[in-house]
Amino acid sequence: MNKANILLILLVVFCLACEEKDCCTVKGEIDEVIKSSWLLYESGYSPGNDYVTIEVPAEPPQVISFGGDNKFSSDVDGWSKYKFYLIADDPHNAEEKIVALFETDPGNTVPTVFQTSFSIKLQEDKLVLRYRWCTEGCHSAFKRLE
Repeated sequence: MNKANILLILLVVFCLACEEKDCCTVKGEIDEVIKSSWLLYESGYSPGNDYVTIEVPAEPPQVISFGGDNKFSSDVDGWSKYKFYLIADDPHNAEEKIVALFETDPGNTVPTVFQTSFSIKLQEDKLVLRYRWCTEGCHSAFKRLE
């Protein structure tokens, strides 16, 4: 067996062993784990030829909160108009979830491309919301507040 095959086997074993542990993305269902307040600490975008990441100062704090009954609140610039959220499967990527934001209670609405929505990456106490229709990649990153 050559080194490449051994490395491949070890990689597969590691991936299979990494089921809901600290080394992995998140323990529990995203619908429950996301319920918290989150401090914006970073944003990123691509002006066309590179990816720019900007550190967001902690003062004044810019916070988003996901609560029970799909209630959402925010003092992040441009997001305060949203009062509700829904978590749904990403129709374009079966392995990802999306969060859609709404100004009024959406009931059981299925989010469409016309809603403000983000792909979710949740890892331990970090939440990255990737703007779904930003073709070159854009994101806002948050730290969980305790």
